[in-house]
Amino acid sequence: MYEEDRIRRVSNRIIIKRLLGYLRGERWFIIGAIVLTIILTGIQLSLPYLTKIAIDNYIISTVQIIQPEEEEIELIKSFNTEALIRLDEEKFAIKSNTLSSLPSSFVQELYNAKRLQVEKYYLFKAPYNDIIWKVVDYSEFKNVRLISHNALKKLSIKEILILRASDIKGVKHIAYIFLALLIVHLGITFASIFALAYAGQIVMHRIRETVFTHLQRLKLSFFDRMPSGRLVTRATNDIEKLNEFFTDVLTGLFQDVFQCAGVMIVMIHLEPRLSLVSFTVVPLIAVAMSLFRRRIRRVYQRARLLLARLNSKISESLNGIKVIQLFNQERKIAEDFQNVNEDYYKANMQQILTYGVFRPIVDILASIAIALVLWYGGGQIIQSTVTLGILVAFLSYINMFFRPIMDISERFNIAEEAMAASERVFTLLDTKEIEENRGKKRKKRFEGKIEFRNIWHRYKEEWVLKDVSFTVNPKERIAIVGPTGAGKTSIISLLPRFYEPEKGEILIDGISISDYNANFLRQNIGIVMQDVFLFAGSIKDNIRLHNHNVSDEDVRKVAEYVNAHRFIESLPEGYDTDAKERGARFSVGEGQLLAFARALAVDPAILVLDEATSSVDSQTEALIQDAIAKLLKERTSIVIAHRLSTIKTVDRILVIDKGRIVEEGRHSELIKKKGMYYALYRLQYMK
Repeated sequence: MYEEDRIRRVSNRIIIKRLLGYLRGERWFIIGAIVLTIILTGIQLSLPYLTKIAIDNYIISTVQIIQPEEEEIELIKSFNTEALIRLDEEKFAIKSNTLSSLPSSFVQELYNAKRLQVEKYYLFKAPYNDIIWKVVDYSEFKNVRLISHNALKKLSIKEILILRASDIKGVKHIAYIFLALLIVHLGITFASIFALAYAGQIVMHRIRETVFTHLQRLKLSFFDRMPSGRLVTRATNDIEKLNEFFTDVLTGLFQDVFQCAGVMIVMIHLEPRLSLVSFTVVPLIAVAMSLFRRRIRRVYQRARLLLARLNSKISESLNGIKVIQLFNQERKIAEDFQNVNEDYYKANMQQILTYGVFRPIVDILASIAIALVLWYGGGQIIQSTVTLGILVAFLSYINMFFRPIMDISERFNIAEEAMAASERVFTLLDTKEIEENRGKKRKKRFEGKIEFRNIWHRYKEEWVLKDVSFTVNPKERIAIVGPTGAGKTSIISLLPRFYEPEKGEILIDGISISDYNANFLRQNIGIVMQDVFLFAGSIKDNIRLHNHNVSDEDVRKVAEYVNAHRFIESLPEGYDTDAKERGARFSVGEGQLLAFARALAVDPAILVLDEATSSVDSQTEALIQDAIAKLLKERTSIVIAHRLSTIKTVDRILVIDKGRIVEEGRHSELIKKKGMYYALYRLQYMK
């Protein structure tokens, strides 16, 4: 199991706090977006209330006849100073929408005493159009006429429009306000989305840079254990999920909270009893949300882990496609991929199932709440304790209340996916295997004396180097030979501090390499590995590797020196030819010649060469051998020899076996000893 497979349990609060830390100066964008969200919530809450006003004050602006006592008049006016319109000495007209704000017991008492009539009327004040009024029955009072619903139906549409001109004007005003709020809502929504998208992109940009920089600083031992596909997933897919968190979740979460709280406040203010009926399903929703949240987080963590494995498998298969095809492993690799893909499919299906169960439950509970409001509110309208406008507004508010809860499942999807992705990104960033530039020492140029003193080293349990000691004098050329797994590569990996030895000390010019700045150390050690890596880009950029001190003329000179110029010039674009990814367009020998040119371009005092010519033709081998001879000239050199015939001219040969140096001397001396070197040489060249 890889370290990242061990999922940490980190609270979302800690993760969000770390994410917000990447905003720095752009934090005001989030604050601004939240402020805009509050404004948007206020606009959304006002729209149903405007509908209620339009219905109760203008569309159904009815009154009822009431005969209140003196103290009852004061009570009614305490709720609404303009609720009563005097008809005569005993009777008043009371606006029907006012009754809903009065105590229900008081209203019921008025009905029982028959001092409040059930029938509703439209009220009109003088002056009147007598042509219209001649065709309908009405009740005449001082400067006021009342007409019932049934009487109003006898008039034509044109006549109704004339009578209710003031109501129509009021509805128009409400519609204009409604439209203006929608336009403002549109503008604020755009500003909010833009601010969040900008903040999300800033966070992604900074985290990507942080992750990439962190990866560059990690020790090689970390990459020995961690597949590149998983790291690519961390740096791309997982970080992309954070953008969705900022654009869809963060402000959406605030909007949902503000909207639900605002809806509850407005509903309770409008009609407390109807609000209590509406909220009876809230405890059930809270239970469903709690269960859903626990389930979806586990599912998403599993899905992100399997996605990383899937990407790793794809990356590994693409990198090794030649080997796969060469050994006819397509079926086996396809089976392995199918197993990982099947696990990922099942994890996604669990996610869909969890979401598919939660959403219908919320839909059903919302429908139950609407049914309860219709049942209770309809009865209250009949009793005139609730107006139609309040009921219509309540239905809108219920939808507004449950919509965030329905959407919250999607937000949970995005949020939990983002939290799971963030956990994995921060787990990578919290990796402590940082390569330290502990030393501060620098020199103009190394003299080139190298000393290994009692070096012990291992990668896991077994020691690969055991008490290794040797010295390389300035400008001396040595070769290290031995069977596979003897520890040759470990020696050249320790010299530039790719790895730190467990015991012992390595010195250059009498100073421990740990006292040198790591960047300085590597700049002055030229290393040519057996597996040459070329980056996508021009040949000259691959040789100079962004070292601006190396001019185009310098590139040409070193290429000529190592015998690479001829084949480079034969390419269509010469030194500007694109090397393609990993140097796929070049042969092994051509790639090695380019690597020689790269090492020589910085003119290192110390050269480490993992020499390999066994897979090249004789003509290219001759060019490589000539280049090697030039490279080793006047430099302290360590050569890992694979073909013993190529190291006959070196000053000294070290023979290593099972992590220990077992022989040392020149070629002729070691042949005479007839020890391990003699056995290796005989194995290669003697029949």
